[in-house]
Amino acid sequence: MSSDTNKRKTATPWWFWVFAGLMVLINILGIVQLVYPYLLSEAEKAEQISSVGLEIMTAEPLWATVGYSLGVIGSFLGSVTMLRHRTRRLSRIFFAVSILGLLAQRAWFFLLSGLTHLVPMPVMLLNPVVVALIAIWMVSRALRIAEQSTVEQS
Repeated sequence: MSSDTNKRKTATPWWFWVFAGLMVLINILGIVQLVYPYLLSEAEKAEQISSVGLEIMTAEPLWATVGYSLGVIGSFLGSVTMLRHRTRRLSRIFFAVSILGLLAQRAWFFLLSGLTHLVPMPVMLLNPVVVALIAIWMVSRALRIAEQSTVEQS
């Protein structure tokens, strides 16, 4: 390992590692939630998924499902790249893709589906977008801190 890499590692704040680790764990749950319904038979879906959830899943068009999938996978990849120094800058791109994908899915739900009465708005719209924006901000802040610390140590 070069001394430059060691300097960058010591410059990363502890809170960044905690946040990045939590993001990876949360996004693993998101991937499970994304894939799980496709592994169930129709009878298992009827038994395990609420009628509201089934109604939304049935009505959702392919492009909205792709948007949701990009949102979940983009957020997972963004979280994983937060943990690696060499790929950390990519995490902002992955989180941006995540936000765009989730906004596409949410646009369908709120503007086109006619199903908005089924789920409260804060649950559907704000939570994933706010978390992704916070992640982008934290990555940017940690990169600035690391760059300043590396410059000061040079």
